[in-house]
Amino acid sequence: MASERLSKLRARGRAGFILGNTLIAFMVALYLVPLCMACIAPLRGIMEFRRDVQDEISAVQLRRLLLVSDDIEISGESLVFTYQQKSMELSQGGHHVILKPGTQIYFTDTEGCRFECMEGVLEIVYERNGSEYRKVLAKMP
Repeated sequence: MASERLSKLRARGRAGFILGNTLIAFMVALYLVPLCMACIAPLRGIMEFRRDVQDEISAVQLRRLLLVSDDIEISGESLVFTYQQKSMELSQGGHHVILKPGTQIYFTDTEGCRFECMEGVLEIVYERNGSEYRKVLAKMP
C-alpha cells in the first residue's frame, strides 16, 4: 500500500515537473516572438518585388534593342521594327507587354499600353493599377 501511494506521488510529481517545464518553455517562446518580429520587420521592404526597378530594367533592355533596330513604326497599339533582319512586334498580350515572335515579357501586370512619338522621341505609355506610366524608348529619325 505504501509503495502504491509513493508511486502515485512520484507520478504526480513528474506530471507537475513536466507541466512546469512546458509552461516555462512556452513563456520564453512568447517573449521571443515580439523580438523576432522586430528583427524581421526591416526585411519586409527588402523582400518586396519592386515594379519600378523592374520597369526601368525593361526600358533599358528595350532601348538597347531599338538602338540597333531598323524600320521602327508605330502600328496601332503595337510597335513594329526590324531586328537582325527579323520583323519584331512589341504589344500588349494579356496582362503583359510582350515582344513577338516568341514571348519575351517586358512590362508585367499592365492593363494596357500604347506607343507615342512626340518631338522625335518614342515613348511607351502603360497603365497599371489605374496609374499611367511613361518610359522613353528611342529617338526617332
